[in-house]
Amino acid sequence: MNNSTPYPQDFIKPEIIDDCADCTVFVNKWFRHMATKTKDGAPNKNYDPSAASDAAVLWKMHVTNTHPERAK
Repeated sequence: MNNSTPYPQDFIKPEIIDDCADCTVFVNKWFRHMATKTKDGAPNKNYDPSAASDAAVLWKMHVTNTHPERAK
């Protein structure tokens, strides 16, 4: 495994911090791309783990810059 990748090696599950509107955007995007099925049980056409990973990384950067007290 190449450790020089800009993406974190740990699984990131974004969360909304203090009703932050920007957090909500990243969390919604992550969830939309991680769900494998829709509410009615049909396959999710938006399922894209790569796009979900991108949303999680952007959320992590947002948290680091906007909510530094919550950054891990």
